[in-house]
Amino acid sequence: MLGNKAYYIIVSNRDDLEKLCVWYDGNLDQEKINQFRNQDNNVSKLEKPLNRILFGAAGTGKTYNTINHALSIVDPEYDPQLDRKELKKKFDDYKEQGQIKFVTFHQSFSYEDFVEGIRADTDDNGQLSYEVKDGVFKEICNRAAFKHVSEVYIDKEIDDFVAQISLNEKLLETKTGVEFTVFNSSGKGGISVRTTTQNEIVISKKAIKNYLLDPSENIRSNQAYAWAIARYIKAELDEKFSDNDTRSKNFVLIIDEINRGNISRIFGEIITLIEDSKRQGAEEELSVTLPYSKEEFSVPSNVYIIGTMNSSDRSLTGLDIALRRRFTFVEMPPKPELLIEIEVEGVNVGELLKIINQRIEVLLDRDHCIGHANFMSLNKDRSREHLSAIFKQKIIPQLQEYFFDDWAKINMVLNANGMLKAKPIERSALFPNIESDSEDFFEEQKTWQLVETAFDSIASFSKIIKH
Repeated sequence: MLGNKAYYIIVSNRDDLEKLCVWYDGNLDQEKINQFRNQDNNVSKLEKPLNRILFGAAGTGKTYNTINHALSIVDPEYDPQLDRKELKKKFDDYKEQGQIKFVTFHQSFSYEDFVEGIRADTDDNGQLSYEVKDGVFKEICNRAAFKHVSEVYIDKEIDDFVAQISLNEKLLETKTGVEFTVFNSSGKGGISVRTTTQNEIVISKKAIKNYLLDPSENIRSNQAYAWAIARYIKAELDEKFSDNDTRSKNFVLIIDEINRGNISRIFGEIITLIEDSKRQGAEEELSVTLPYSKEEFSVPSNVYIIGTMNSSDRSLTGLDIALRRRFTFVEMPPKPELLIEIEVEGVNVGELLKIINQRIEVLLDRDHCIGHANFMSLNKDRSREHLSAIFKQKIIPQLQEYFFDDWAKINMVLNANGMLKAKPIERSALFPNIESDSEDFFEEQKTWQLVETAFDSIASFSKIIKH
């Protein structure tokens, strides 16, 4: 429904469908439709909601566009006009730095993968232990909550710490409360610890620095002493640098196929905390005690969540209501205009996709339109053979799934262009013992088959658009 009018139309044959498509073109203001669907398409001008979901039919570029959306959040110098390769390189750089994380939901994905859970681990001696490990969401929240001081200052603070222990040994505690002594044994800037059993262990500066650059409550690679030293140095940095002195960084978690996971099971109590008004620093800030680590946890206001959702896989009404309420939805419709300059032996591919989708909207709904991404490879190979392969391997199988093998409707979408052929059932040959009073049933039944030779002629594709 667009505007204030809604129509319920029954299409019984191909001629009626053709007339309806002509009426459709003449009565809908395409400029207004594009404005309605694409009003937020310019990502550089987007208001930046903390939680958003890009939704649309398969092949409309949802995952492709997460790169633009993520860069518009994390990169203050983001330029949407940059070449795609440059944008992808920037995206990969931020991903490598830990400012962007990408994950795909599926039926086996759980709370333990997303927030935290108990994991079995072995040390260098093969000793088995069970530790609480952070999930992907908690990891990125820990990074976002950390004061992001320049790496130069981190190096200086580590050097200051070495100078301190060169003069006086320091007594620190591990995460489990075991005391140990830190000292400079080499006299040349080295860091060593002395355990309660008087064993001396050299600690790598790199391990300490990694904890400061990538903070975590988890002990990595059994580096309990490095973690404790890094925690001490972090406290020193927090005292020296106020919030105004530190660099403000945004972090993005991209969740592909967000509607394929069990949302209630994956988010758990976190579903409340991602709401704008419940974030850290908000008036209604909330925190929860996590079930495994027993830590108080809240979601920083500089963590952004971008989800993608295939609307033909599950309608919006089927998505968890608690999730829908906390997300802004951005539609990603098919864009035939991106294909308008592609012609294959005189057939305009943009026009081809536009007509096909108009028929699908009439016969089914807009959630099951064909995405433009299916045809983007024609930019490199504009041959009829390649176009035929796209139809055989992508378009027709997709239509089969959408229409539940209702070949008569698929034939209507293709405008009876000859790619499909109906064969009447020979009752006497297949069902010789069936009574003749079932004759009416058999007259209505048809089997369909692909006409391979039709894909060899460009005229078959022209007929999809016109007679």
